[in-house]
Amino acid sequence: NNNYDLEKLPILLKRHHLIEHLGLSNNLYYKLLRGNQLPVIKMGKRKYVDRDKLIYMLNNGLIQTGDC
Repeated sequence: NNNYDLEKLPILLKRHHLIEHLGLSNNLYYKLLRGNQLPVIKMGKRKYVDRDKLIYMLNNGLIQTGDC
């Protein structure tokens, strides 16, 4: 979980960014999304994750990306 790499990504992250860069599975991504545990920005029917808020949450232990 290298936050430096996350900072190079777009400000609004798509599902594939989290899967590729955080190693999340599809199932865990949707579980976190349904549980309102990701900083989501909605644009129409699309959902994006706010990169800077996600980095803050990861740095402060407010989100766990492990599947346990």
